[in-house]
Amino acid sequence: MGISPLDFYEKNLVYEDTVSQDNGRPMESVGPRPALARALEVIDYRSKWHAPGTRTLPDGRLHGIGVYATNDSHGSASSGSGMEVYMNSDGTANYTTGISNVMNGCNSVAFALIIAETLGMPFENVTCSGYGNPHTSMDGGGQYGSRAASCNGRAAMMAALDIRQQMFEFLAGEWEVNVDDFDARDGKIFLKSDETKSITHAEVMSDIDGPIMGKGIGFENGSRIPFQGQPAGQSVTHRQGIAAIWEVAVDPETGEVEILDFVNVGDCGRVIDRMQAEAQVLSAMWSQAGKVLMWEVKYDPQTGALLHQSHLENKAMTAMDITEPDGDLNKSQFIETIGCQNAFGMMGIGEPTVISCTGALTEAINNAIGIDGKICVQRPMTPSRILEAMGKA
Repeated sequence: MGISPLDFYEKNLVYEDTVSQDNGRPMESVGPRPALARALEVIDYRSKWHAPGTRTLPDGRLHGIGVYATNDSHGSASSGSGMEVYMNSDGTANYTTGISNVMNGCNSVAFALIIAETLGMPFENVTCSGYGNPHTSMDGGGQYGSRAASCNGRAAMMAALDIRQQMFEFLAGEWEVNVDDFDARDGKIFLKSDETKSITHAEVMSDIDGPIMGKGIGFENGSRIPFQGQPAGQSVTHRQGIAAIWEVAVDPETGEVEILDFVNVGDCGRVIDRMQAEAQVLSAMWSQAGKVLMWEVKYDPQTGALLHQSHLENKAMTAMDITEPDGDLNKSQFIETIGCQNAFGMMGIGEPTVISCTGALTEAINNAIGIDGKICVQRPMTPSRILEAMGKA
């Protein structure tokens, strides 16, 4: 068509008033345009893009750049997530979750943050007392689709709101005011009309006969707050924006690929635990770089048996293979569109940012060696395959 991939994206990416073509529901968040704008702030794609196979660097290597942006469906709300939160007599809280700590240990911090924020108490006063045990915890739902933190986070918030309501109702009876007159922040419950009239969570719980429990359930496709002029509870279609740009140099004599620069942008809805969110985005980059450059699934053509059983046979990147351009150890970026379904507008982040990296890096390598605009190399894009595509092997 004679246009760059970026031009193509800008003509086709959805806008904020878009509804799902599948069911006519409004989309929870339409973030690919702002995600793409953030990626372009980091890497100037427009000035660096060129027709495939037409730019040579001063050292003789071929330059390539690729971009990928879309609205992804991972990280959504779904059914089957529940959580119990207990407010103890000393004013501390603990929770139990059906999500395994082995697979999703980073979620424990996010859940504690959500509970603490909802109850208006210090983060360090919230702990987890049980992971993944169906005999002691509510069902945490499936651990797939980047939905563990977001869906169980909603359950955590609903359970904390249950406790908050119970404490407010008790205190309203004691102080002879309405439940709606209260708010909570910084470890205290106070009157909205006069914040000097306050009481700590521990003081309230010392007057209540024993601990209290709150239950919360995350559920599918329902807005938790009013959205697009409609009341809470309307059905929505989950989408979140992702964008990535990768820049490479390809040696035309050896077929080796060097990653020169990259950026990966994910729409988190709202970032709850920034350190873990950054870790998700950064690991997505290098896991997918390994998949593009090294990872090849092989089966026996006669029996269909899998020929590799571990990463000894099917290579994955190690620390020796990873370089960070210009010493920048973190190219993960976020936009926050504030979703309408989960706690504080959060969304999942792991798989969406995986998808963007795979597409952008694949395009960058093909942009470097492309012949007449054709896709030349299939993954894994090994040196031998690159040389073969260039007619040199």
